[in-house]
Amino acid sequence: MDRVVVCYLAVSLDGMIADSGGGVAWMEGEEKSYRGDYGYSAFLDTVDTIVMGRNTYHQLVTKLVPDKWVYEERLTYVMTHHAMEEREGVSARDGSVRDLIRELKAKEGKHIWICGGADVINQCIREDVIDLYRVLPVILGTGVPLFRSDLPSRLLHLKQINRENGAAELIYERRIL
Repeated sequence: MDRVVVCYLAVSLDGMIADSGGGVAWMEGEEKSYRGDYGYSAFLDTVDTIVMGRNTYHQLVTKLVPDKWVYEERLTYVMTHHAMEEREGVSARDGSVRDLIRELKAKEGKHIWICGGADVINQCIREDVIDLYRVLPVILGTGVPLFRSDLPSRLLHLKQINRENGAAELIYERRIL
């Protein structure tokens, strides 16, 4: 089976991936007491490799889950031009995200998750390496934008809609012409 590159993230209907303070507490559905995970665990079972940017990595290890690495059973590549302290299973990569994806797809494995942030996702869109887009929308009004205005057009095919706790996850597949 070919490895699939998946962009899986929560993005507001107005295109934000975080609130104006960089927070993600808005990723809730209608009921605050709801304890489901919107298919996240099932998705994570399909992934053995994660690609993210330095800002996303920094937010994970300093704010969201500073006590332990949450993806310890998966290889993680952090795209950065800066020196960073690596940990087991986490490697810093400087260079082309396209080259990294090509290298990863040549190896056996499960899906490859493009975890964030906006700069890495925009590079992946520009290089046309994302096979599947999974998004969970909400409206924020202001925040950290996902899409840059200079991106090329991409045709996507709606593959699936999942509904849970008042939220809809839209799964789009890259159309190959």
